[in-house]
Amino acid sequence: MILVNKDQVDYQRIFWRFSSTGPVKSYRLLTVTYDTACAPFLAIRTLFQLAQEYEKSFPDTAKVIRKNFYVDDLMIGADSVPEARRLVKDLIRAMGGLTISKWACNDIRVVSDLPSELKSLELNAEVEDK
Repeated sequence: MILVNKDQVDYQRIFWRFSSTGPVKSYRLLTVTYDTACAPFLAIRTLFQLAQEYEKSFPDTAKVIRKNFYVDDLMIGADSVPEARRLVKDLIRAMGGLTISKWACNDIRVVSDLPSELKSLELNAEVEDK
């Protein structure tokens, strides 16, 4: 969920009524509305802003944020399990409240500390080297 700046929420109003005869109410949307033309741009722009803000404290993570997202999907790799675990931890910290979900890995040790609701159900399996 991407929050809209408080100064901008008045530009995102919707009108709603709960029945065809009920009163019309005005609501301010506090988050970016998905399925709008600008939503992909705003999502990517938010990621680039996070990368810029965390450049000094998490330089490797900032680079991953800038280079390894495709819209809202992240694909990364690492040379070792400890490096991958550190990267996952740093990414979660650097995302500014945005949640990365559907984590998947070919070594379950990398994602073993994550809550089950953040893991992908489809690909968390050990791969044997032969």
